[in-house]
Formats: sequence, C-alpha cells, structure tokens
Amino acid sequence: MQAEYSSPVGDFSQLEEVALALLNSPLLNTLEQTEVALDNTDLYSIALRKRERLKSLITLFRKASAFRLAILANPPNLALADPSHDLIVKTIWIESSDTSDILQLLEAESIPTLIWCTNNVIGKLGINGILAIKHRHPEYLFVVQDYDNHHWYKMSIICMLIGDIYIPSHYHHPPLSQHLQIHPSRVIPIGSIQWRRRFLTQQIEKMITAKRENLPKGVHTPYNRFPYRNKVIATLNTRMPKVSFSQDQNFHKLTEQEKLQDWLTAKLHFIVPVGDDIPIRVFDALVTGGIPIIPDRLVASLDGLAIPRDHYFTYSVDDIVEPTRRLEQWIDMFDRKGTDGIISRSLRSIEHYHIDSIGKQILNFTFQLIFNTKGLEA
Repeated sequence: MQAEYSSPVGDFSQLEEVALALLNSPLLNTLEQTEVALDNTDLYSIALRKRERLKSLITLFRKASAFRLAILANPPNLALADPSHDLIVKTIWIESSDTSDILQLLEAESIPTLIWCTNNVIGKLGINGILAIKHRHPEYLFVVQDYDNHHWYKMSIICMLIGDIYIPSHYHHPPLSQHLQIHPSRVIPIGSIQWRRRFLTQQIEKMITAKRENLPKGVHTPYNRFPYRNKVIATLNTRMPKVSFSQDQNFHKLTEQEKLQDWLTAKLHFIVPVGDDIPIRVFDALVTGGIPIIPDRLVASLDGLAIPRDHYFTYSVDDIVEPTRRLEQWIDMFDRKGTDGIISRSLRSIEHYHIDSIGKQILNFTFQLIFNTKGLEA
C-alpha cells in the first residue's frame, strides 16, 4: 500500500480558502472603485494654483535675509520644540485655538514669517480658522508637518491643500497625494516630542541608574478603526502583561519628570504600529536609553532614518504568538551593552531625533526650497 504523502511545508489549503474568499468578496472591488473615483477628481487646477502661490512666496522670501518662525503648538505637538537656524532671528510659540488670539500675536510685528504646525493643530483650529489666517496674511508661508499620513487620509488632503510646504512623517502615500504634491517630497519623522532637549541631557545619570524591569512594556491606545492592531496587542498581552491598552489619555498631562520615570521602568519597549508608520514611541524609547522592539517590516524605514540596527530589536509574525521565545536574548543584549549602550542610544537619538533636530531638518528643507537648492524653480 502506498504511503500517504505529507508535505514538508505543511497544509496550506485553509489559508488558500481564506485568501480566495477575500478575493471573491466585494471588499477589494469596492476599494478599487473608490480609488478610481478619487483619481478621477479634478485636482490639477488646485495643484497648479498652489504651485503658483508657492513660487510667489519664494520670490518674496528671497528678498529677505531674516525670518520669524511662528510655532502653532497644541501640547504635546511642538510645544517643547525650540529649533535653531541661522536665518531664524525670532521664534514665537502660540498655544491657542482661537484665531483672533493667534492673529493678534502674529500681527505684533511685521517680518517675513514661516508658520510651522501639525495636522493635529489644524484639526483643532478647524479649516476655517487656518484659512482666516491665510486670507488675512497671504504672505505667511505655512509649513505643515503631517503626523498621521499613514491613516488619517482626509486630514492629510487638508494638510496638502493648506500647507505651502507639506512634510509627511511616514513613508506612506495617502490617496490623491500624487496629485497635490507641488514640491519635491521629503519624509521627516515626528521624533521625540515629550521632553525638552535640555531636560533630557540633564537626565542621563538617572537613565543609567534606573532600575529597569526585564519584561517589555508597551502601553498602546486602542483604536476601533484598527482591529488587527488591537488583536496583536491583546495576543501579546497574554504573554507580556505590560504590553497592553491604556485605560485613559492622561499621559500627556504628566510632567516631563513623570513621563521620564514611566519610560525608565523597562529595558525593552514593544511597539505595535498602526501600519507601516514609525510611531513616536520608537523615538521616546531611544532618547530615554531603552530599546524599542519593532516589526521586522519596518527595518527599511529605520534604515532610511540611519537608526543603527543595534539600537533596536525586531519581531516577526510568529513572535506575536510566542513573544517570549527571544526575550532572554533581548535582555542579555541590553545588559551586555550596559551603561555604554544606554548613553549611546540616548545621546545619539537626542542629537538626531529630538523635536529640536526634527524642526531644524524641516527648516533646512524649507530654506533649500526657497533658495532653489532642491530644483524648485521660482
């Protein structure tokens, strides 16, 4: 009797059934139809007018030699940012969602002005609030940093429409972005926004001496829109109880010292992103001397940011169900790097990925565009 054949790679018939069911469902067809409908939207005329406005602003700004930076801050977004640049002679921070208050502060003096804000600030001010500022002062140049271009597509489109310079934070292209991009694209990450740079550099000794636990930590905000992510976190939680969902939104209300203490409780920080984004917590882990554990699919993105590969660990899809199988190895590597590792990760990340450094990158890119060193002809 002939022996029954057994495949050395297992039986994938059930997986094929799931895949075929997905392909035969209306979901993908609906997605494709939506993409076609969006792509058929007439955005060329809008992009053309935006391009003409940007060229006019560039002509105007090239006549100036000094500029003011106005940071529209919505804590923690940019509230602790203090970037420097040779062409910036004054920086003002405006923490208000009242358009009248913002205009009063902006109009206190007349000087060529760059306004730096994030998508969250635009969401809080509202489209009408931002447009009121732009209509009253068309000479202001708006630099919009989009923290959520990996999932908040509607807001990303609004950011592209409002911003003269648009800075995505992730290697992801929202729908329609190819039609509204009017200058060379540049991805600049969010970086660490929880602490002032000076505060962090003064806390190195505390980072070194902190009693960190071995079990990885990773408190994530649950989002109904991302059930797969929620399932990953819930699965990890069965083996790593400190990888969990937050019960409230109070973290941003903590003091810098309280936030630091929270991050110093663990050696390792498990990161579960929404998609292929690079979450803020990657940078928070690094600047506080810890080691983030990221999905292996993000390695190329971290390579793009020149983050050393020995500054983070990776996990694969099978590690989600068995996350502890590599835990001893991760802990051992953290311990062997010891004090030198903590100092190296912290100081290098503060230098390159703190919000001050991110702000300087944004300013450098903006002035490169203005002064035509990136191929944008005025």
